[in-house]
Amino acid sequence: MSAELFTAAGTIIAVLALLVAYLQLRRTPSLPKLVAEEAPGKREGGNAGAAQRVKQVHHNLRARSRFIGRGQELHRLIEGLASEYPITAIEGLGGMGKTTLATEIAWRLVENTALAKLNFEAIVWTEDHDGRLTLDDVLDAIGSVLELPYIKSAPLSLDRKRDEIEKHLQRARLLLIVDNIDSRTSPEVLEFFERIPSQTCKILTTSREKVVQGAWLVTVGRLTPADGTEYVKQESERLGLRLVVASDEKVMAIYESAGGNPQAIRLTAGQINSGIVTFAEALDNLRNATDGDIFSAIFERSWAKLQARNIHAANALMVLALHPASVSRDAIEAGTDVHDDGLRDAMKGLGDLSLIENATVGPTGTPRFYIHPLTRAFVSRQLAASAGEHAIMESRLLEYYLSFAASYSDTYGATSNVQHLESERTNILLFSAAAHDLARRTGQTRDWLRVIRFADTMAQFLWGRGYWRDRLVLCERAVEAAESLGDRVTLARHQAFIGRIYVWLGNTIRATSHLKACENALNGATEVDRAIAKRLRAQLASASGNYDEARTLLQQVLEVAPITTDDEGRAATLIDLGVLAARRRLFADARVYLEEALRLDEQFRTTEGIAVSLSHLGNAVFELGDFRLARAHYERGLTLAHAVDRLSARGRCELGLAKVCVVERDFDGARRFAGLAGESFGRLGMRDMAEEARLIVASSEGRTTKRAKPPLLQRQAGPETTAVIFDCDDTILATAKSRWSVLISTAADFGVNLDERTIRANWGKPFDQLIRSLVPGLDQDQFISAYRDAMRIHRPEPVPGAVELIRDLWGKGTSLEIVTSSSRDIAVQDLDALGLTSYFDNIYGYEQTQHHKPDPRVLNDPIGGLIARGFEKDQLLYVGDSVRDYRVAVGNSVAFFAVLTGLETRAEFVQAGADGRRVLPGLMQLSRLLRA
Repeated sequence: MSAELFTAAGTIIAVLALLVAYLQLRRTPSLPKLVAEEAPGKREGGNAGAAQRVKQVHHNLRARSRFIGRGQELHRLIEGLASEYPITAIEGLGGMGKTTLATEIAWRLVENTALAKLNFEAIVWTEDHDGRLTLDDVLDAIGSVLELPYIKSAPLSLDRKRDEIEKHLQRARLLLIVDNIDSRTSPEVLEFFERIPSQTCKILTTSREKVVQGAWLVTVGRLTPADGTEYVKQESERLGLRLVVASDEKVMAIYESAGGNPQAIRLTAGQINSGIVTFAEALDNLRNATDGDIFSAIFERSWAKLQARNIHAANALMVLALHPASVSRDAIEAGTDVHDDGLRDAMKGLGDLSLIENATVGPTGTPRFYIHPLTRAFVSRQLAASAGEHAIMESRLLEYYLSFAASYSDTYGATSNVQHLESERTNILLFSAAAHDLARRTGQTRDWLRVIRFADTMAQFLWGRGYWRDRLVLCERAVEAAESLGDRVTLARHQAFIGRIYVWLGNTIRATSHLKACENALNGATEVDRAIAKRLRAQLASASGNYDEARTLLQQVLEVAPITTDDEGRAATLIDLGVLAARRRLFADARVYLEEALRLDEQFRTTEGIAVSLSHLGNAVFELGDFRLARAHYERGLTLAHAVDRLSARGRCELGLAKVCVVERDFDGARRFAGLAGESFGRLGMRDMAEEARLIVASSEGRTTKRAKPPLLQRQAGPETTAVIFDCDDTILATAKSRWSVLISTAADFGVNLDERTIRANWGKPFDQLIRSLVPGLDQDQFISAYRDAMRIHRPEPVPGAVELIRDLWGKGTSLEIVTSSSRDIAVQDLDALGLTSYFDNIYGYEQTQHHKPDPRVLNDPIGGLIARGFEKDQLLYVGDSVRDYRVAVGNSVAFFAVLTGLETRAEFVQAGADGRRVLPGLMQLSRLLRA
């Protein structure tokens, strides 16, 4: 939301002094840490150490191709990367497999199957096509893999961007791969190679000629006869050819005629497979071609046959050539205007000819295709000679990517939309630029409107993910389009968007210039339209300390703000007002505004909006001294911010949790969360916030965390100490009230019509059995994952009196445990959200025992553990809401209290044999009884 602009300006808070003051004035519980932050296996006794030994390698690698042989080349490549040489160069003729070799070693490094000492933390893949790769492209790719979005998003000069990247490369072990460089490669890229710190980073290049001097050289020539014949056989098997069962002489003939070139073998096998040439013709073609024109001969023949026999396949190949990287099937369909059987036949034809390769690597897992650089170069020449066909395909693709962006534009309301837009971001931005070029050439209204729509549909995504420079470019194009169309409101809106970005970046001079342009365009407009400019003026006023003016303007905006989930809506305006009030240290007022914003976000179920609201609300609540509630807000906000990749909200929540940890004297946690916050703000280029996080890390160094239970009440120990075992669902957590609706909505997302009657009939079963009964036939892991995500969005509710009773019992020295039929992880997730987890010594879910309620043996481990700690059975008390709980207690001769906060009645408990005097309406009554 646009209110995040407020957090960027201002001086750094005196963090250490503030937190010390809090330590002196307030005493609060040591609250539970995020489950998501724990090492794998920590809660379940898993092999956490093994998990920690395998370090994740960040990368942007292309999909892996089939790989055969090249043992000597691989060995020499590993030697080069492990040597003192800063650059390792793979050289060889076109089609020899240089890219495949580079891809293979990169994936082996990712999978930790190369050498232990080649422990790269990041691998960056870049490609040069006809000298079009710029230093800006290389720096953006490095910034993306290192998760530094401000490198690409902020309008940095090239020198500043290079300096920022070089600073990070001083401490990051990185392998930069530049595929297909040649004499046309930008000199700035080659100069950058010399600046990369060789003590931490390595460079790997592929080329057909010697471009880089003084590199460790790996020459890739023809496949060995053994590898080459094996490759011929594998290609034959893949395509279903009979060559595989032919004589060894025939297989060797293909190998020899292709000169051992794997790409020539692949394409020739494809031509034989498709019937373009006979086996004999294929051999003749290869033998008569020289090294320089072997591929031209192959492509010319394939292209002629495609145009004669399957024009759809030829068109699909041209669509692929219009894209610099991989392409989805839907985009190919849109660009060719070929559908169903026609498209399937076209793609099969290209596959049979080995002209396309599959690539499914990406956030959505959608099938994608790409073509070899040699193929792209040939097809691009055909496109250049067919301007009319080029224009038609480009026009179709413009409409496709605009429609795609519009379909997934709502990143606030649908978490999955973020992944879809990220998977096509490069292509969308490429064709948005093409739309702008087209509009400039034609000047037609339809083309200018398309430019504006690209800017509008990508707005939420680019802003929330920190791609500010991309949004600047789109907004600037939209301004040009609006001026051409005479659309003053659209002109003002995008001038305001540009101004907000500059406020965020701290450039108030540029922001003021765009404000004036915005206000001029709105001269004589309605109050609703003028709110665009008022919001920007308020943000500038706040940045300069004119808080009264900012508040007046924002109140005027609020009066006309629509109840929407975008950056112009009521929730966004309330956040603006809340953050402004917090700046004035009116934290109670800030809390009112921010809670109302959160209510609206939750009403519309906008994950991203909720994350942003919680990150700001946590700050207000923290300043008011309710550290437990602040932690709950920060933890929930952090979970949701991760889900939608909202980096600024993530950083605020991490920083807030660090402050809470300092107040709790959990200095280990403070260092951890502050370190994460510093990384988040550093990635965004928010230096002031990153410095605040650094100060917390520095102030926590050398200070030891005091591991203790929450000192809310002075805990006592002695002979009167007892232990209470609680059921969880509907005993501590109001599950039927707050979770059944989530189960129903999650099932609906999977196309299952689930109702409360079905849930009621199965309630109380072990969690895995419950899910199988409620949604039979669905993938259980997928459903549970979706259910947990939905639970994170909707805050759990405790039953009345639960929080007070648990705190009171713990403070008196009572040992507390939970035994639930639910999943332990899910129970902990909800208890974490309420700040209750750390009060319990043990939490047993259905996963921890082979016995389940009402089998009394479900308490074997809990009771055994308590007895081992010195408790007697007569010191134990079991509390639950079902007859199943009662039977478990009776079977273990343990005292029992029933609470009527579940589905069963007093009569049902009495009929089962329970003492009616121990059947209570709820935990508040139990609390009074225990105190008496």
